[in-house]
Amino acid sequence: MYRKISQSIAAAALAACCAIAASPAQAVVAGNDDVSTASPYNDTTVTWSTPSSELADTQIRARALNTPDSVGPESYSFESKELDDGAQTLIHINNENAPRQYAFPVELGPDDRLELMEDGTVSLNSDRFPQGAFEKPWAKDANGADVPTHFEIQGSRLVQVVDFDSNTAFPVLADPKFNWGIVSGHVYLNKEETRKAAAAAAGGGLAALPWLALVPPPFSAVIGANVINIGIWATAAVAQNKCLQLKLGATGGLIPPRIGVSPEHYTGGYCR
Repeated sequence: MYRKISQSIAAAALAACCAIAASPAQAVVAGNDDVSTASPYNDTTVTWSTPSSELADTQIRARALNTPDSVGPESYSFESKELDDGAQTLIHINNENAPRQYAFPVELGPDDRLELMEDGTVSLNSDRFPQGAFEKPWAKDANGADVPTHFEIQGSRLVQVVDFDSNTAFPVLADPKFNWGIVSGHVYLNKEETRKAAAAAAGGGLAALPWLALVPPPFSAVIGANVINIGIWATAAVAQNKCLQLKLGATGGLIPPRIGVSPEHYTGGYCR
């Protein structure tokens, strides 16, 4: 998976990136099994290519926004669906001789990182702000039963591990899927931004801070709605010579999804 990010966001686009009524994300299947999906909120783009379209005892196919697909072995019944916001790679595992780990090399810019979150997602963090994420992975066997699977980050590679065994009903279907919408991630503020957040929250003006425009919705709206709590944590961080980070993610039921924000303190890294 090769990932390319463009972050030349003009000042006029900063305000636009926080508008909920953004244009739909654009995702296309490029050549050589590459997949590219662009954020509907700014000019961030993610591109990745599969390790190989045909591995031993495995087929890997790419699927992007608004491209319903029916792929895989004829013996496997899969109800295809359109992707509303992102792109997906489908891994078809034919038997127990297939690999259990599928590594996707990621090309990251100097200000980009993949961050494994507690909920199993992998956040794409660009210049200290979450932009999207690989959703928590899933895998199903031929009977529709769940197969244990999880993500790992190995250097610059995103790895999906599928823990099938000799008792698994093959074929197995698994996926890494990238989503620009309801995802988890961290916002990392530096010391100056933490100080300004504390001052702005005291005056009720947190939502007007410039860095908030770099956080795509729905997270930007949630942050703006938690002014008091964020201000308390920012004030405490300043007093302890620390910085504020905001942990973002879905909470409660998935229908409808609810987004939560949890302020935390940190030192080192971006805290300077």
